[in-house]
Amino acid sequence: MGWTRSGSTILDSVLGALEGWVSAGELHYIWERGLLEDRLCGCGVPLRECPFWRDVWVAAYGREEDRPDPRQVVIWQQQAVRTRHTPRLLRMGPLPTGWEPLDAYAPVAAALYKGIGEVAGAEVVVDSSKRPSDAALLGVLPGIDPYFVHLVRDPRAVAYSWQRRKATLDLQGATDAEMPRHSSLYSAFGWLELNGGAELVRRHFGRHRSMLVRYEDFVAAPAATVERVAGMAGELPDKLPFTGTHTVTLQPNHMAGGNPTRFNAGDVTLKPDTEWTKRLSRGSNLLTTLTDAPLLRRYRYPLLTLR
Repeated sequence: MGWTRSGSTILDSVLGALEGWVSAGELHYIWERGLLEDRLCGCGVPLRECPFWRDVWVAAYGREEDRPDPRQVVIWQQQAVRTRHTPRLLRMGPLPTGWEPLDAYAPVAAALYKGIGEVAGAEVVVDSSKRPSDAALLGVLPGIDPYFVHLVRDPRAVAYSWQRRKATLDLQGATDAEMPRHSSLYSAFGWLELNGGAELVRRHFGRHRSMLVRYEDFVAAPAATVERVAGMAGELPDKLPFTGTHTVTLQPNHMAGGNPTRFNAGDVTLKPDTEWTKRLSRGSNLLTTLTDAPLLRRYRYPLLTLR
């Protein structure tokens, strides 16, 4: 859970390299971007042609004629799993809840998680969708045992990341496509909203099922962070995929969405990205600081960073 551009894709990839774990990417978008737009899987193959996902559809939904219509699933998501619905989802009991779009969407989502775990032979499915509403949904799904990582990054670093040009690598035939860019104000309000929603989820499920991870602490001590996360879920393997203090060996994955780093495999070095401290404008820095001040101290970020 958390705001975008906070390192969720690389954390997802590292956790997926653990024995018994599988990286799924941003599953919220698999219906729209994966099936309707047929974007690339993390393995580099269009998602509708990827053998892994083909097996998942069979395991989750059986025959092709019995599978849910992606367009209808997106409508259910828009009706029931918006960020503003987080408090309502947290209040929901077991199915059926009486909320029609949720009662329709929840079995589809539960089957997807189970299908991924079955095909991957994994006990833990890592979903980096980040929306607190998607996290709250997990408490409603039958047969799912949820744990939550609230990932947070200095909002000034996130604001700068939104301003940088980044290639979009998962659009077929669009070699020069770029990821969207947004203003510092957009980023600052999004950071405040989604981290606030994540706080609600953590408070609801308690400390034994949720934890806060700062991006800065993760890249400073990645192995220790991974051990904490895996220990919380009760699935700590005997061996971690690290070949050095900050170097991790990533396997090819089938992440359904996320940052372009999901296409990386092999040895990857994790290091702090501090370019923002020199390149973010004073105006953007000040605007972000003032907007996000209510949560800065909570996450141990300084108020003053101006050059």
